[in-house]
Amino acid sequence: MLIRRGKRRGKAIANVRPEVRARLEEVGLERALMYKTLVLTGLRKGELASITVGDVELDAATPHLILKAGNEKNRQGAEIPLRADLAADLRSMLAMRLKALRQQARIQPGMPIPERLPPTMPLFRVPACLIRILNRDLVAAGIASLVKDERTGRMTVEKRDARGRSVDVHALRMTFGTHLSKAGLPLRTAQASMRHSKPELTANLYSDPKLLDVAGAIQSLPALPLDSEPAQSVSVVAEGGALTPDCQKTASPLALLLAPAGDHSGAREGKSDHEGPAGGQAEAEASKTVKARKTKKNGQRCVKNRQPAQQRVMGVEPTTFTLAT
Repeated sequence: MLIRRGKRRGKAIANVRPEVRARLEEVGLERALMYKTLVLTGLRKGELASITVGDVELDAATPHLILKAGNEKNRQGAEIPLRADLAADLRSMLAMRLKALRQQARIQPGMPIPERLPPTMPLFRVPACLIRILNRDLVAAGIASLVKDERTGRMTVEKRDARGRSVDVHALRMTFGTHLSKAGLPLRTAQASMRHSKPELTANLYSDPKLLDVAGAIQSLPALPLDSEPAQSVSVVAEGGALTPDCQKTASPLALLLAPAGDHSGAREGKSDHEGPAGGQAEAEASKTVKARKTKKNGQRCVKNRQPAQQRVMGVEPTTFTLAT
């Protein structure tokens, strides 16, 4: 505990009643769990304040929080999945709250002992002045510091880093998005987790590139050796996909990485430089099936396809009609 007023302001004291200490420890545990929930779910402050005990599904196959459509920013509603450790922490906090509620019911005569927590009870008591509470917690954690304003002489919280960025409640949501990008998740999955309408918001505004493992990504690139090791024999594949065993080339390891010999099934059709007479004859036979003659008439290009002549059926007598009298 710290003294807030008087000459001993800022000094720690220990003469606190046990019941007061227990209540403050409960508040501190709830506040720490509230910060953890914001970081691991990406919920906004107002959305977290709208979550009630009835919206918590800890016994489902995948523990999650139910965010109603009226309480979400895009008014669509969502199910927020929970990590296993976060679900265990929430279950423990709710059990402690139920125990305290039962003890209070035993003290007051005539008050029934509840079997479970009311479903309308808020999951967290999110105060309106959460930003000021967060500032004090940042100072206590050593993330921010108290400095004296030379103009006003008052103590202010300095919480900007070397890049000029400030820490606030919404910064916890950006931390959530950065952790998703750092984990290597696909952009579409990260966008769905952030509940963004556009992937540009997730990739550009809610991901800190300074925290991404860019150096590790560079190390995953293949090695390109420049030494002149004895080259290995590589078969050359023609553009049409035919393998020419009589044409062998040698390539260095660098050339193998830049232009490996593989399947050229997607290459364009045409006459290759290695194509022999057999290939030319096959191409000529194929071209006989369809012939087109291009002519120019009145400044326009016309294409006339040679069509086979229609043959009349011979040897069939035409039908003769008679009139009945």
